[in-house]
Amino acid sequence: MPILDEFGTAIKPQRPTIGQVKARFDAAQTTDENTRHWANADLLGPQSELDPAVRSKVRSRARYEAANNTYCAGMLRTLANDTIGTGPALQCQSGSRDADTELEMRFWEWSQAVDLPRKLRLMRESKARDGEVFASLRTNPRLRVPVQLDILLHESEMVAEPAMSLNVSSLTDGIVLDDFGNPLAYRLLLDHPGERVLSMGGLQAETIPARDMIHLFHATRPGAAR
Repeated sequence: MPILDEFGTAIKPQRPTIGQVKARFDAAQTTDENTRHWANADLLGPQSELDPAVRSKVRSRARYEAANNTYCAGMLRTLANDTIGTGPALQCQSGSRDADTELEMRFWEWSQAVDLPRKLRLMRESKARDGEVFASLRTNPRLRVPVQLDILLHESEMVAEPAMSLNVSSLTDGIVLDDFGNPLAYRLLLDHPGERVLSMGGLQAETIPARDMIHLFHATRPGAAR
């Protein structure tokens, strides 16, 4: 039995019209207005995107700006001072007031002996300016405290391969990674590559186990090691 309209006339069935959706992503379009904006967009991997040459150029420009722009230098100094302040202090709660006081005092004496507050402020400032900073844990027999652990700071370019090679660590420029991306060791140059006086044999490096190296940086892509 047909369906009737309000006038009693049979309504003829009609096939539904399926329209074609016309949609697109604006970010995928290349026009005269955005050609220059997207000119340097690429599909490089996280390691190749920040290869040694790119990091060196960006780092040198950042240092130049910080050295010649008082506003930039002031922001870096303020960031370091606000983050670190006068340095960390222990607050032990073992239940023994005498033991807590002794531990807190020993830590303060050690932090003053190694100049820990200044080194932490310098690390925070270097990370913001250079993008990364390294610190190796060493035994310093000249420290006049029972704990002779010292912290030596290293600029970004100090961790690198002495010469480009085809080994595992050449891609990450001085960092040896395992199959899971965990750092196994760091190649620390014995001389700063920016110094004018270098040994006749070229740059030499020592291998520092990952447990003895602090690498302060902020990864912006999965798989980034620097």
